[in-house]
Formats: sequence, structure tokens, C-alpha cells
Amino acid sequence: MINPIDYPEAWHRFRLGTIPNPGIVTAVSGWDQVWKWDAKTAKGAKKASQTHTGQELAEGAFECALWLATHFDEWEAFAKAAGYNTDKTAASPLKLYYPSVSATGVLDVVSLKFTPPTHKGKGLYVASFSFREWVPAPKKNATVTPTGPKNPLAPETVEGRYPLSDDPIADAQQKQIAELLAQAQKP
Repeated sequence: MINPIDYPEAWHRFRLGTIPNPGIVTAVSGWDQVWKWDAKTAKGAKKASQTHTGQELAEGAFECALWLATHFDEWEAFAKAAGYNTDKTAASPLKLYYPSVSATGVLDVVSLKFTPPTHKGKGLYVASFSFREWVPAPKKNATVTPTGPKNPLAPETVEGRYPLSDDPIADAQQKQIAELLAQAQKP
């Protein structure tokens, strides 16, 4: 992680891709890494056991101070980059970089909300941007070992009497046998 004492300017801005935030960052909140655990106590056991069941997606926000005319131009470009992709044809994750956030492993995010600049007095405006960590859905395992059909179908038959095979001679013989058996059963 970049040292904020020796390199304070690295902590003044966060980036979405290559676009820096407007103004300077005045507050960072959230970005907690939370692991999910399932605690279970068996009957008669002295203590519970725990099973790791996953990790929550990190969420966080940045507050930015704007006081120069150029900051408002930056806000407009940044808000457009941070906005939701309204064509809804594909996920639109964004690359995020801020020293303390990248140290937690959060690299890709989706926008949750952003607020327009709000006047705080004496020429100072504040805008905020909220994000959630984006992680691609896990790929399903394409290899499966079947244990058998769930709902087996009856074999395909000719006239409902005997199964079809890939051998037409055997099929003809099976048909002839079925006919002879039918005749033998007649009184």
C-alpha cells in the first residue's frame, strides 16, 4: 500500500479506469472484508464448530470536495463514467483504484449511486459515489459423471413388441420371432 505520509497526493484521488474523481477525496467509508461462517453445535458437544461459507461483497463510498470550476467539469465526465449502463445487454463493471481499497483486494466494482455536488457553504461543494465489489459468477463445472437416467424411457420398439437395434437383419428376425410367438399362443 502506498504510504499516505510520504505520498499524500496518491490519496487525494481515486480512479475508475483512467478517469480520476472530481476534486479531492475527503472521506472514504466502507470497503470492509466480511467472511461468512456457519456455527453449529452438535448435541452433547462442548463447543460449536464453524464452517466457512463464503465472503460478502465489499461496499464502500467516497466523498469528494469540489471548489474549482474545473472540478464541476470533472464531475460531469466522472458521473457519466460511473453511471449504470442502461442498455442492460452486459454487466458493466468498472476498474477502481484507491490505495486503501486496492490493499483489500477490491479491483472491480459496479456503481450503486452517486450524488450531485451539494453546496456546503463558502464556495465548497461535496459529491459522493458509492460502489459494490464486482466478482464474476463462478463457472459451472462442465464435467459431470452421470449416475444413470433420472427418468428412463422405454426402448423404442416396432409395433410396441421388441426393441429396435442398429442391425436391420436382427430387427427383421426379432419381428418374425414376435409374430411366431403370437401365433403359438393362439388356441
